[in-house]
Amino acid sequence: MDYLFPSKLYSYVLSKLNFRYKFYPLKFYFKHKSNIRRDDEDVFIRNINFFYFENIENYRNSSDYKEILDEADKALAHNFSVLGSQLTHFDDIVWNKDIKTKFIWENKFYKDIKCVDLHNSADVKVPWELSRCHHLLYLGEAYLMTKKKEYAEETVFQIKDWIKKNPVMYSVNWTCSMEVAIRAVNWLYSLIFIADSGLITDSFAKLVLRSLYEHAFFIYNNLERSLPYNGNHYTSDIVGLLYLGWVFKETKEGKKWFDFAVEELKADIRLQVLPCGMHYERSISYHRLMTELYLYSLIFLDHIGCKITDVDINLRVKKMIRFIDVYTKKNGTSPLIGDNDNGRFLPFTKRDFLDHRYLLSVGSSYFNESYINQPNNIIDTLFLNLQEKKKIIYKLKEKDHLFEDAGLCFVRRKNINFVLYNTGISKYIRKGKKVIGTHTHLDALSFEFCYKGLDFIIDPGSYVYTASKADRDKFMSTQMHNTAVIDNSNQYKLSDRYFFNIESTLIPVLNPQPIVMDEVNNESVITSSFVWNRINDSVIQKRKIKIGEDAILIEDSFNSTNNHEIKLYFHFHPEVEIIQKGNLFYLKRENVTLQMIIKCSGKANLSDDFVSFSYGVKTKAKVLCYTVDLLKEVIIKTKIGCLIQ
Repeated sequence: MDYLFPSKLYSYVLSKLNFRYKFYPLKFYFKHKSNIRRDDEDVFIRNINFFYFENIENYRNSSDYKEILDEADKALAHNFSVLGSQLTHFDDIVWNKDIKTKFIWENKFYKDIKCVDLHNSADVKVPWELSRCHHLLYLGEAYLMTKKKEYAEETVFQIKDWIKKNPVMYSVNWTCSMEVAIRAVNWLYSLIFIADSGLITDSFAKLVLRSLYEHAFFIYNNLERSLPYNGNHYTSDIVGLLYLGWVFKETKEGKKWFDFAVEELKADIRLQVLPCGMHYERSISYHRLMTELYLYSLIFLDHIGCKITDVDINLRVKKMIRFIDVYTKKNGTSPLIGDNDNGRFLPFTKRDFLDHRYLLSVGSSYFNESYINQPNNIIDTLFLNLQEKKKIIYKLKEKDHLFEDAGLCFVRRKNINFVLYNTGISKYIRKGKKVIGTHTHLDALSFEFCYKGLDFIIDPGSYVYTASKADRDKFMSTQMHNTAVIDNSNQYKLSDRYFFNIESTLIPVLNPQPIVMDEVNNESVITSSFVWNRINDSVIQKRKIKIGEDAILIEDSFNSTNNHEIKLYFHFHPEVEIIQKGNLFYLKRENVTLQMIIKCSGKANLSDDFVSFSYGVKTKAKVLCYTVDLLKEVIIKTKIGCLIQ
């Protein structure tokens, strides 16, 4: 969610050319609307029917099947829970409403709509999320698997209702091309699922085709390019054009959209995927979204006979999947590193937000590889029409994985999952240039610690974006991570006005320092550092971690020419019970008790705070703050190990 509108440069050029900007897009649209196809329902179904489905009965006994029916029944009854809201019933669906705050955005020209107002707590992501229409997938899937017509009828009704209440370019749901693109593709899949229902009549086909053309037109003329590099918004735009270009492939505009999207997709994968396989915005949540966008696009192109055969493209997407296999913990969840907005492309069934293993199964079926953490009988492979094949085993190392270009390392021991992150600001940093936005947090040298499948020390997450500047800044802050804070300040200065910007032109390219990993006496040894730049001096923070089979030892050293105050933070999982005895702590969760001891002459303070496992939701949890005076040099040692099993 970096940018809500087309680039300022685009707007500036239009104004300098004396265009009547408010009417220019509409004028261009009406000039080209004759390209919209008006075929009968048979041609429409043929154009959107990318896949065929068989063996549906194999999935009727799975937990996914029941989950889909439950979600479909909620959508059928107009009961919605969006981004942490309570389950809310609509007699008449209000698509432009934040159901948390009850705020409604007025329908007017999209450039005149103020999506974010710091004077209220309305969250534009709520109506955007509802209007992505993921719930229509569940309605379509429920019809496909049960053949009950009420699911197909509701799908048709809600698409008609959305089109009626959201005139093209005159709704808050037209203010972001990413949202437009994701909505269009979700419509396409939901319509594929109900294609044999007999409800796609001539009149409905014409209505939907007109709206889908409007979606494609809007995306192409409002591409979310950013300088000097693009992000997940632009990727969503081109993926939307990829699908819509194919739907309108027999028109001049449709062919242009499709050809443009194919070439941009390849360029985008080459730009945004780091050599190690992580998405370059360095957020685990956005890595999951980007993997969906890239992988599902490759699958789609393969099905329509336009397979991308470039070796480097396929290898980069493979590496994205292998990266998921590495960061998946023994309990099946992912760490919370960087921003999180619960963003999905095609969520064929609802899952725990931190469970990304379905992508391992999809990637396994498509690339013919087998991964350690992949589950079986995942329904996503069915809806993507992937056939099971004999797998080539991709062997994942059990112990250590260092991703230098991402600033991440993962240790996998028999009892321990550990991750240290020193990613720095995301995207590519240019020395001396203002960093325009980031999906990483101010979290250099932070970590997560999981023992025997139980999370003990965790990243608190993101909670919200534009709904609250105070909460946004808090969850991004250094204090909300498992690292040190110097003089109650952040590692970098957050913008006072914007939600995703760092206000600094002094960020060194090599700050933070690279992570070094080694193995000594059968222990994993990780070292890295971060330099706190101050007006009169700097503080050098070095962190060294030794990880064995049942314990970790963290040694933090700080050096400076002046005196400072250091606060070392540890954020615990909400289910961890903590007993404090001075600098000794007993961490209890289920049948495991760990002992944590801090060695340094400081003061320990255990208090209540929050963690957020999902966007819009926060849960009370304990945080430990250990305060030490830095008199030019200090070393803090923290040991966490198993006491009772």
